[in-house]
Amino acid sequence: MSQQGSVCAGGAVPIVRAKELLSNLEGCTQLDRLMFSPENVEEIAAAVPRVTGGAVTVKQIAYEVWPNGAPTLVLILSASDIRFHFWPEHALIDMGIYICQGYEDGADNAPHAEALHEHYVRWFGATRVEKHYVPRGPRARGE
Repeated sequence: MSQQGSVCAGGAVPIVRAKELLSNLEGCTQLDRLMFSPENVEEIAAAVPRVTGGAVTVKQIAYEVWPNGAPTLVLILSASDIRFHFWPEHALIDMGIYICQGYEDGADNAPHAEALHEHYVRWFGATRVEKHYVPRGPRARGE
């Protein structure tokens, strides 16, 4: 059972406050990094604990390469997930970084989402970035 399940199974369900950082990375200059390869997936995943100082780790990796050769990559994290939808023919990546607050310690993981976002913007060589934050999770009463 996942950490979420074991925490929630104890009876009290924590209020989860999370933000999802959605972005379009356009004009990516590192086009070879937009195509699927084991090396690229390894580097994308290895950045998570490195950039977050070990606070967020990768639990599982899933991907699909579509008929046009464009991959979709999902990293299941200790604090939620990161999704990449690649369009190499347009030098474009749609990226979603969903990072929950710590279930047990209430840690603010939002700075980790921002740090990961900035890392991937640089790594893919995006020349134009459009990003939005979307609040996620149940709201506490009165909010």
